[in-house]
Amino acid sequence: AGTALNHALLIATGLNFSQLINKYRVNHARELFLADNDLKVCELADLSGFHSSVSFNMAFKLFYKVTPGVWCKEIRDKAAIEGKDLSNLQELAL
Repeated sequence: AGTALNHALLIATGLNFSQLINKYRVNHARELFLADNDLKVCELADLSGFHSSVSFNMAFKLFYKVTPGVWCKEIRDKAAIEGKDLSNLQELAL
């Protein structure tokens, strides 16, 4: 049954079960950072359900091609260049 579910998910999403869960967790971490840009990468990892920063970094990089630390810095830098308030980063995350 688990294999059938994995196969159905792969067909529907292009991701297996573990990848789908990790994508959800990574996206949750991004939302957490956008809501509170004082959070550290290790806190984002923990709050989004990863048991280690290493697995969080690997999953984040798989989906967004950069580490979470680099992404957070890019968001902060983009906000500074555009003169945006860091408390309202939602539009910068795209």
